[in-house]
Amino acid sequence: MTIRLKGIDLLLTYTCTGRCTHCCYRAGPQCSGTMTIEEVKGYLAAVADQPLEWILLSGGEPFLCYDLLRASVALAAPLARVLVFTNGCWATDPDTARRRLAGLQEAGLDHILFSVDGFHQAHVPLERVTVGIEAARELGFGAVEIDNCCLAQAGADSFFIRRTRDVMARLAELCDLSGVDVGQSTVQMVGRAADQLSPFLRTQPTPPTQCPLPGYLGGDLRAPTGVEIHPGGWVNLCAGLSVGNARARPLNEILAGYDPNAHPLIRALAQEGPQGLLRLAKRHGFSAAGGYVDGCHLCYQVRRFLRPHYPDHLAPTQVYEEVFVTVLELQKGILYGPIDSRRLGRSLGINLLPSDTKLCSFDCVYCQYGRTKVKTLSPERKDLPSLGQVLDAVEKGLQTHANIDTLTFSGNGEPTLHPDFPAIVSGVRRLRDELRPDVKLAILSNSTAAHLPHVRDALELFDAPIMKLDAGDARTLAAINRPAAGVKLEHIVEGLKGIPGLVIQSVLVDGRVSNARGEAFDAWLAALSEIRPAQVQIYSTDRPAPDAGVERVDPATLQRIAAKIERRTGIPAKAYWA
Repeated sequence: MTIRLKGIDLLLTYTCTGRCTHCCYRAGPQCSGTMTIEEVKGYLAAVADQPLEWILLSGGEPFLCYDLLRASVALAAPLARVLVFTNGCWATDPDTARRRLAGLQEAGLDHILFSVDGFHQAHVPLERVTVGIEAARELGFGAVEIDNCCLAQAGADSFFIRRTRDVMARLAELCDLSGVDVGQSTVQMVGRAADQLSPFLRTQPTPPTQCPLPGYLGGDLRAPTGVEIHPGGWVNLCAGLSVGNARARPLNEILAGYDPNAHPLIRALAQEGPQGLLRLAKRHGFSAAGGYVDGCHLCYQVRRFLRPHYPDHLAPTQVYEEVFVTVLELQKGILYGPIDSRRLGRSLGINLLPSDTKLCSFDCVYCQYGRTKVKTLSPERKDLPSLGQVLDAVEKGLQTHANIDTLTFSGNGEPTLHPDFPAIVSGVRRLRDELRPDVKLAILSNSTAAHLPHVRDALELFDAPIMKLDAGDARTLAAINRPAAGVKLEHIVEGLKGIPGLVIQSVLVDGRVSNARGEAFDAWLAALSEIRPAQVQIYSTDRPAPDAGVERVDPATLQRIAAKIERRTGIPAKAYWA
């Protein structure tokens, strides 16, 4: 049996500016894997005699490899209608957007699709999509489309669906959408979506008996009319369901030799649907646990279990295994750096905590050092550097590092937990005054001990007390900061009031938990109004968060929030981003 293609999807790259929770390919900034132009030439030559109706160029984000994208459009345009799927991140300004789209238009592109929904807009400012759409219309593109990817289930009304509605309403305010086709697709419970989004949907006990392909690939495993080709050469019918590798065997031979009955997994799926695949997996020891959302979810769970048994049929690895976020290494001594800080200039860090364990009273979902292994308000002294050790290290550091602006208490957790914190701060300030009076003394603290009198007195010795406040209500505090037993929000708020020169530092996140919108945001604003700091600094995660379902707030939203803080509280606010 020969696969007769109506369409082909070339995933030019796995690299993307976002790390969307719904992505079945697990694309993201941390991902590598990009096709070469020679590979694209070979794939398109292999399908030149097929009855092609469309060729999709996607990713990842294909504009991140613009030269490859433009060359691919030129190669594909003589064969069929070419579509480019993008998140719009590249449309930073009108001139850039027009220049990039004009280059693709000259190569033969007339159809562009923008992803706009509650998933992508966690990573891409909506203003950029607006600029991209307007540039495409100005250049006279024949088709400009928007795809809303929805987390859909009968009766479902999730945060992601509501956010997509809000995103589209906002886009309609920013941009004239007349003549722009808006379509909806459904999240496929494969890849990252299966891991992070399935908990938001109801599970079911009965396996379905049919397994349709995605509609754009033909909807029938016995006679598919489309394939995906991944970086690395894997030819897929559905993400992760491989019929061969075009680096190992010519693509035209893979298509000509397709036999669903000879493929052990496709045979089971074609005959019995996911139930057949489940039966096969049980023979290898699989035990279904926790239920599944739909047939795709069950199929994916089973396929992931079966990968060691069918590695060439269940590929690429990218679909099944996350490129894990690498947390930062812990600081190895009392002093670290100097490092260049957005807020503090050239900063020499002081770590009062263990060098082999993160010790904190919080376990924040976004922490750059990962999960807190020792979460406490009362650490054991034996694990901590002594007063003498800290002062000796700081004295040497001030004598050695001539080009620093700030001495900053931070390190591997919460510095105020050290039992000798007041004496250490007093001693460090004395050394600073004697040796380097031009250097500022700063602290980055989570504020959990600010209400204690001895800690509060020490905090007044800092030139820059930068104190965390991510939540204005106990529920959000528990969800985002995950505090140690005994931490109370009212103690934090009371402890922060009246600290001279107080700067509140807040990390805003969205997704599964959020402090950037709704009641949680309003409660946080109310807490700021009560504390009255000298300044509020807001930012979001610079890198993908270690915790699943935590998404960054984009720079444009941070700027709007900073303006709202000033408007509603009268407190100066500044937004930071990478």
